[in-house]
Amino acid sequence: MPMDTYKGHGFRNDLFKMVADLKPGFIRFPGGSFAEGKSLLNAYWWKDTVGPWEERPGHMNDVWAYWTDDGLGYFEFLQLAEDLNATPIWDALDGIEFARGDPNSTWGSLRADMGHQEPFNLKHVAIGNQDFGRLSICSL
Repeated sequence: MPMDTYKGHGFRNDLFKMVADLKPGFIRFPGGSFAEGKSLLNAYWWKDTVGPWEERPGHMNDVWAYWTDDGLGYFEFLQLAEDLNATPIWDALDGIEFARGDPNSTWGSLRADMGHQEPFNLKHVAIGNQDFGRLSICSL
């Protein structure tokens, strides 16, 4: 993780500025083959991407053949959307509770423990991603 980051949120200041200058209305994460993997073993599991960075297990992106430490996880994605004043788009029920839930709920309490007491402004949910590609058919 870079040490000098925008608001301490994990994004290098120069990269954040480049994205902010684009003024995105929404951002989507994770996406593409990163979300699915070739098998469930190497798919993106958002619950493994929250909590202290050094405790995240990471996973292999077997589609593009690289290891990710999941330092850019669900929490960082929501922070980025908030910092950019963009609408986050997400894809899972517990993830909705993490973003929008009461700070006393199971996943809302983890968000609060990570320093964001108030719910994020998550309004849209995406279901599915490239579900009819060759790799998806092979994993059925």
